[in-house]
Amino acid sequence: MLANFFVPVLGDGWRFIALFAGVTFLGALTGMAWLFWPLMMLTFWSIYFFRDPPRGVPQDDGVLIAPADGLVQMIVDAVPPAELGLGEAALTRISIFLSVFDVHINRSPCADASTRRSSSTTPHVSGVRALTRRSTCLPE
Repeated sequence: MLANFFVPVLGDGWRFIALFAGVTFLGALTGMAWLFWPLMMLTFWSIYFFRDPPRGVPQDDGVLIAPADGLVQMIVDAVPPAELGLGEAALTRISIFLSVFDVHINRSPCADASTRRSSSTTPHVSGVRALTRRSTCLPE
């Protein structure tokens, strides 16, 4: 039962967890319970947020899996961003919304490699209000 409770934590998340734990420790030094307990809950939340549970991923050729936990919001044909240099032909875009309760680790959806990476300078807003965040994985 405890094996299901204790899951690995993403390596990049440890600095955030340490920050929350340090602030919680400082809150404990003050002796004020009203400050300590909310900070402790934030520390536990950060551990939960950066969890990296093991996944059973099929290794069959021709299988495409969802790269992230969450809810598929839309599947549309859309012209890729100009900075990727993929031309004007519409490609399939799958948008997945991740709530704060979903595992925030994106995995490779297929047996391939990324050859380019791009980011947008467009400001991102809450996924509840609009789906503006884009991530593109290009095969070789």
